[in-house]
Amino acid sequence: MISEDISHRKQYEKDLKVAKNKAEEADRLKSAFLANLSHEIRTPMNAIIGFTNVLMDEELPGDEKKKLKSLIHDNSYSLLKLIDEIIELSKIQAGNIRINNTMCFVNRFMKDLYANFKGRIEELNKDIRLSCVCSVMTNDFAIIIDEIKVRQVLNSLIDNAIKFTSRGFVEFGYAIKEDVIQFHVIDSGTGIAEDKFGMIYDLFRQADDSFTRAHGGAGIGLSISKKLIEHLGGEIWAQSTPNQGTNIFFTLPLEKPHPKFDTQTLPEPKEYNWQDKVVLVAEDIDSNYLFIQEALSVTNAKVLWAKNGKEAVQMIKKFPNVDLVLMDIKMPEMDGFEATKQIKSLRNVKIIGQTAYAHDQEKRKCNDAGFDQYLSKPITIDHLLNSIEQAFTKN
Repeated sequence: MISEDISHRKQYEKDLKVAKNKAEEADRLKSAFLANLSHEIRTPMNAIIGFTNVLMDEELPGDEKKKLKSLIHDNSYSLLKLIDEIIELSKIQAGNIRINNTMCFVNRFMKDLYANFKGRIEELNKDIRLSCVCSVMTNDFAIIIDEIKVRQVLNSLIDNAIKFTSRGFVEFGYAIKEDVIQFHVIDSGTGIAEDKFGMIYDLFRQADDSFTRAHGGAGIGLSISKKLIEHLGGEIWAQSTPNQGTNIFFTLPLEKPHPKFDTQTLPEPKEYNWQDKVVLVAEDIDSNYLFIQEALSVTNAKVLWAKNGKEAVQMIKKFPNVDLVLMDIKMPEMDGFEATKQIKSLRNVKIIGQTAYAHDQEKRKCNDAGFDQYLSKPITIDHLLNSIEQAFTKN
């Protein structure tokens, strides 16, 4: 009689089955995510294109135009948020997250968030009371954090809280807990069922995976937030009760600024007067140029327009008084990289690169090409004006 120990083989078959089930589940989630992603992109795009066509009707009443412009703005916001999440996800999966810690005036930072979301609630016409609770009341309270990434996390969490709260309240803020700063976002919204709670940080998962769910989203926001907080050396956790609301907390190491930093006064909003400056905008898209022209209108600067890189080089030769070039990267005839190299070979004019490609390698290419600074689209007016001011004042 021959006997054989088959326990190892059975365990192997069991492990193989588990791995197969996990692979099939991952494949199912990705397929559902891609289908959902297509829906999430097409929905705001359909609204933007459709409402834009309606606005072309010159006989449309003024109040109707205002309403449609608001809808276009809201859908553009949703689309941009989705694009930002996809870009951040690609960086995370590639292991390409860079931490840039700087001094942040926390209360001003929180005040900006409050103003932004207060306006958003009003635009959505929701019956939500928004509040911001800060444990340190002094305006000069500052810490060292990666403000951009923390802002990204709070934007995502507050946006979710507003999305899933039809009426009631949304509160966000922070408190100091020994050697950490603890942020929170609390709402009185729909909450999360206990059997769904464990999956909220999973990539491509939402508490409601169905196509009949009442709220949009690609199901990657909380997963991204969790990974960002962990990279920043913190922790994130949540508490929730169905139909009563959700509380989300996260901590970050509490690092105070070095005494050499002057934190006594917050920087005041700047006023720019560049009446003696000439700015050349190299941009092939009309709407992008019109945005920059409008942004610079308050500065009294003279603005010139080149519609491609080749034209920008020719205008530098024609107008020797150009002080700064806002150079788009992707243009016909000649791209921004080549145009910048040729302009820098002619004379040392300040050049700020601007591109829709938000990857670190793009920034390195800009530095190699000779750009003095680099801006990633979409560009806010404050960021644009501040970057130009820095370029003017830098030797």
